[in-house]
Amino acid sequence: MKTHDDSTTKHLSFIVIFSLVMGLVLVGSLPADAATVAASATPPTVDGEDIAQLVRDYEPDGNRGHVWANRPIHGQSFTTGSSGSYLLNAVTLKNTSTVGNPGGWTIYVGTISGSVLTPIRQESSGNVNIVGNDYITWTFDTPIELNPNTLYGFDVDVANGGFISDGNGDPNSYTGGHPFSNGGGGTPNHNSLSFHTGFERVFHLDMAASGEPATLFYVEGGLMMLGMALLGYHLARRLRG
Repeated sequence: MKTHDDSTTKHLSFIVIFSLVMGLVLVGSLPADAATVAASATPPTVDGEDIAQLVRDYEPDGNRGHVWANRPIHGQSFTTGSSGSYLLNAVTLKNTSTVGNPGGWTIYVGTISGSVLTPIRQESSGNVNIVGNDYITWTFDTPIELNPNTLYGFDVDVANGGFISDGNGDPNSYTGGHPFSNGGGGTPNHNSLSFHTGFERVFHLDMAASGEPATLFYVEGGLMMLGMALLGYHLARRLRG
């Protein structure tokens, strides 16, 4: 009968634990968390499960709507429908008159309860050339799954440059949420949102119905963890002889 000492046992345990940890690391690295940003003079098409408010006649002042690195971070809350879960593919805001090449964007999406936004996704993107009246769209690396009948919010931060966001002076032009701001100087404060009255943002959410109750990421991640654990187990058996 083959035997092994305590040192060998420790090595075998290390291999199995290391394999599991590597599985967790690889699963965590699956989402690239890198959005793409684009600008267009053409308003986004509203179809499917999209949520939008595209009528403009109002420019929010600096601390309520100017998306600059030295201003608060601005966003919009919204409520999902009741027909199952949804996939959020992209968010859009409208620029009023800024011309430039702002960049270093960070986009947050999360659930909202009271004045607290709990992020479920954070993605970053590079620069984009913009002119007055452009629609600026950030498309997520992978769609974000949203629950039905839930209040969510998104906001946009920028490190370099920025733009003046557009609005609608009718506060009832969108009834599923409100514009909000938080933090400032590149640092969000999602624990203390300031909601605004008297206007709504011009925004568009590219959404679709989700056919699955859970994202593919979790399925792939679970299989990867299982594979790493099995690999560690077989390596341990080979070392034991």
